[in-house]
Amino acid sequence: MKKKIICLTLVMGLVLAFSGCSGQAEQSAAPDEGSAGKEVTLRMCTDYSAEDINGALIDEFAAKVKEQTNGTVNIEVYHDGLLFKNDQYADAISSGTLDMCYAMFGKGWPNTIPQFQALGSGWFANSEEVLKALNGPFGDYFEQLLEEKANTKLLGWSGAGAVDCMLNNKHPVSKPEDLKGMKLRIANASQMAQVECFGAVGVVMPPNDMYLGVQRGTIDGVYSTSPGGAMTIKLTEIAKYYTRVDVSGTGVEHGFAMNLNKFNSLSKEQQDVLLALGKEYGEIILQAGADMADEHWANLAAKGAEVTVVPEEDIPQWRAIWADAGDKVLKEVVSEEEAQELYELAQQSK
Repeated sequence: MKKKIICLTLVMGLVLAFSGCSGQAEQSAAPDEGSAGKEVTLRMCTDYSAEDINGALIDEFAAKVKEQTNGTVNIEVYHDGLLFKNDQYADAISSGTLDMCYAMFGKGWPNTIPQFQALGSGWFANSEEVLKALNGPFGDYFEQLLEEKANTKLLGWSGAGAVDCMLNNKHPVSKPEDLKGMKLRIANASQMAQVECFGAVGVVMPPNDMYLGVQRGTIDGVYSTSPGGAMTIKLTEIAKYYTRVDVSGTGVEHGFAMNLNKFNSLSKEQQDVLLALGKEYGEIILQAGADMADEHWANLAAKGAEVTVVPEEDIPQWRAIWADAGDKVLKEVVSEEEAQELYELAQQSK
């Protein structure tokens, strides 16, 4: 009997010992797996071409992510809206059909999150102001909405930089009334009220269709773009008149976005890399556009464009015309109380 008890005791001791060793092994292995992260390939869309400075910087972002995750996160970038167009990104990211995108949040996204209309409200004087706001409580508000309503993780805010180029093939534009009657390409529905304030007609159209739009007479020109963007798609071949006027004062309504479920499936270390580089490259892209603006305008003139520069002191006149319209559009899609809350958040961040 004593022998049986001794044997049972030894067996139980061995079982407990092996169980303890096994548990310790599993616990020590878990952090290693979590820190390294599993290898994953992410599909990312952008409307920019690979030759465009923004497209090249997005490729650089993808390369940096791969490098800093030790090759565990590989981002395949599809340029020129190859898989989806910009106005389809919101649905594609939300559903998980697309993993990542360089989004323009004024296009497609307001269908789910109408509060994005606030980015075109005229509350900010320049891109520095709006970027500061988006990196504060104002931006936190939108990031929460993206997660709750669109199953989307915001990695970093960005923008087109100097969005101060207005062009057409009819006549020079130096005053707001010169736009009357023109059919102008707009990037999204939120700009419709703006062009209507100037007596023009807005036509929503993706960037890649602008050349044919002007060439065929579907549109007379483009309401708001960057000088670099105009040259990238060779609009100088068909549009003669260019006006340098920063009507919106922002140029910041873009960003790196990712399907929330896919983001949550990554290790914390992989997530941290994406968030850090998303913020860094979002700001790099924005600054690159601003830094190259003067050079791009000089290149436009060298290509034969007739350039009209609106004096700084006249710009408030342009903005005042559509400022009330911007607020009106916002209040049509959200309650007056929520519009006021957004306004107060924006002011807090200045």
